[in-house]
Amino acid sequence: MTSGCSTETTTDPEDGVFKAAESRIMHGYFSRFLLLNTIVFLLVMGLLSFLAFSTVYQKQLENFYRESEKVVAVLIGEMEKKHTSFYQVLFRMYENGGVQGIMDLFAESGALDMQENPALRRQLFEYVDVAVATDDSISMVLFYQREDGRCYVMDRHSRTFSIVDESFPFFSELISKEHLRITMPSRSVVSLGREETGFAIGGNLSSQDFSNPSGYIAVVFSTNAFSFSIQSLGRDLPVEYAIMLSDSDSLVFDSSAEYRNNAHGTETYESVKGNYISTSYYDKFRDYTYLSRVPVSDLLVRSRGTYLLIAGGILAVMIVFMLMFGYTIRTTATRVRELLDGMERLGKNEFSIRLPVHGRSDEFDRLSEHFNLMCGELQNNIQKAYVFELQKNQAELGELQSRVNPHFLSNTIESLRNMLAQKHLAEVDEMMLLLARYYRLMVMGSTFVELSDELDAARLYLDMMSLRYVDRFSYDLEIDGGQEHVGVIRNILQPILENFFQHGFRSNKDDNRLHLQVRRVKQQLFLSVSDNGRGIDIVKLQSLRLLLASDDVVMSKGYGLASVSGRLRLVYGQQAEMLIDSLPDDGFKAVLRFSAEDVDSLVSRMNVAGKIQARM
Repeated sequence: MTSGCSTETTTDPEDGVFKAAESRIMHGYFSRFLLLNTIVFLLVMGLLSFLAFSTVYQKQLENFYRESEKVVAVLIGEMEKKHTSFYQVLFRMYENGGVQGIMDLFAESGALDMQENPALRRQLFEYVDVAVATDDSISMVLFYQREDGRCYVMDRHSRTFSIVDESFPFFSELISKEHLRITMPSRSVVSLGREETGFAIGGNLSSQDFSNPSGYIAVVFSTNAFSFSIQSLGRDLPVEYAIMLSDSDSLVFDSSAEYRNNAHGTETYESVKGNYISTSYYDKFRDYTYLSRVPVSDLLVRSRGTYLLIAGGILAVMIVFMLMFGYTIRTTATRVRELLDGMERLGKNEFSIRLPVHGRSDEFDRLSEHFNLMCGELQNNIQKAYVFELQKNQAELGELQSRVNPHFLSNTIESLRNMLAQKHLAEVDEMMLLLARYYRLMVMGSTFVELSDELDAARLYLDMMSLRYVDRFSYDLEIDGGQEHVGVIRNILQPILENFFQHGFRSNKDDNRLHLQVRRVKQQLFLSVSDNGRGIDIVKLQSLRLLLASDDVVMSKGYGLASVSGRLRLVYGQQAEMLIDSLPDDGFKAVLRFSAEDVDSLVSRMNVAGKIQARM
């Protein structure tokens, strides 16, 4: 096989090797390297982002805890003030003597009617008003007369003293049991047509015997006092606060007013903990729990500016990194692609390929320089081997061509002798004329001729055989139009035609036929010769097929079909082939397939050896 032919081969195994190498590089180490770097970068940036956001979030939590400690301290102090105010109310009432007189009246008679005794009602109001004057947050005072079961309410805002029933806020808790002191959860109360929230601290009212109180008192404090105290701190965060009674989970104060009118705190402060960050402090002395919470969304919103700044910085770093990474990857991919393209073209026998050297003195430049040196050495060595192979093929082709004419001439002379012996002088004369014309074509032709000349030679030969086997042989030709100028090897058909007369012709039959067909399919030319002769058995057919398909057919010393296949291989390489088929007594068929080229192309291919040798 010549190197010139190998450039047209579409199934070169070396091409598969380079494609496999490319696949390993692009889908192996290189892709894993890119993937690994990308994953590491994303992990590092994700970790940095997490640390940055966590630090900001933790800072907000610390601010929340510090503020909660301050506010809880204020609430504790304010709650202690309310207890102190409660006791001051009692002490001042006792100091003024009004309560003592009232308690005596409560103890002596259960028929006292405050509504019917305006003087006593006015006197009581004056005493109580003096007692509560020390605390502006006191809105009401409740008195319960144990003997007759009546409850009196002094409204500080409306300056009234009236009797109320059990539906009045705090009344049920006040009379529920005997106690020295009780804190009642916040309720909504109405004073002067205005609704406000308050809680109460209650206790016993006694004249002398504390074990047998004559009534109870409850001081109602407005919860606004807690809100005012918290606002005075100037809070940084939207924190919500509450004071809870530990024994009942009822709220004394709720800064968000979420639990207003919730009589027993059925929805506890901790119920929405999932959306909040909360803290708590338990006061053992008073049995209160101080709670504080902040919505998680508010913490995030207040840190939005910091988060945006961090996100912007991280995004800027990622963009810079990706630009640098993209530039590096693009440069690397370009240089790798140059190497792969060079190797792929080298695999297609383009030994003149040279890779660009960019002058960066990096590893890729060194690879390119060594690749170029390797291609130069390969080109020189392959040119030498190519010249040797072409010269060898030309010698072998010449030897095969030289066998055709003598063999054909000897067979023709033998036919003429037989015809002379039978005194067929007219046929001999015509055959001599055809033989002269046939050899004139052989002498004037070169190694390669146009298909029209080869077909003319075939017709002359078949006409001579028609004269020899008069009335026993016929032939026909079927030729695709426009193929007259396709180049073929001279005398490529003659051995196949002669093979029919040597081995397939039936001398006892008068219907011997031969069909010659020329077809073109794309860039391939098919020459088909079929007959209705004796054919060959399957064993000989397989043996002949193996010979025609083997590389040894080029070196075959015989004449006939082997010489045809050998000449095809020498000129067209492995892409050309000769296919045969036959059955005993059912004819024989031979098909030649080779590339459709003009004569000049075939001649230049065989003459390239001299040109290369001259350059060398």
